[in-house]
Amino acid sequence: MKRLNAIAAQVKREILTMRFRILNPAIVVLGLVAIVSTPAVARAADPDWKAVERELGKSGQIQPGEVFRIGMPRTDLAVTVRGVPVKAGFALGSYAAFKQVGDQAMVMGDLVLLDQEVQAVMSGLLSGGLEVTAVHNHLNDMSPHVMYMHYEGHGDAVQMATALRQALSVAARPWAARVPLPLSPPALDSTQSRSSRCSDVRGERLAAACSR
Repeated sequence: MKRLNAIAAQVKREILTMRFRILNPAIVVLGLVAIVSTPAVARAADPDWKAVERELGKSGQIQPGEVFRIGMPRTDLAVTVRGVPVKAGFALGSYAAFKQVGDQAMVMGDLVLLDQEVQAVMSGLLSGGLEVTAVHNHLNDMSPHVMYMHYEGHGDAVQMATALRQALSVAARPWAARVPLPLSPPALDSTQSRSSRCSDVRGERLAAACSR
């Protein structure tokens, strides 16, 4: 009797194995059909960084991590700390850093503002849908006194750049109004002097390097 039960169990296992072998290809085929027929999730289009540059009137650069950063130093201010001049690129560097996250962009940055500019710029940022995350000072014994306003936002990159530009339009900054960027660098005149031909404008600096 035990032998018969063992034989029956063996036959049952072989039948199940045969069924699995028959069904397994069908399962694989159905799985492939499901994968192919499933609509792919559309990747959000990359922001128009050129449009962002046009809104802010400043050129930017792609940084590590696919962050698009636009520097906006306060070159219009002559700040001193205990009589020592402070360079704009050293401690007066406002900026806006954009990054695409999923189907929308985010922006974070820091603004260097005179005391009398803080309230109006803050109101402009909030009205434009951006958030102010901090307002404090980075330097002591400075003249004139400046404050540092940190902000952030989420949404369309160009719209946030527009909101930032509008908020800064009340500040006494030379770049507050939108300034169209040149589509291509101007051609050099062949009659220019050697020193002019060797000059190169890089951001806020004029560099001259002539090979012998």
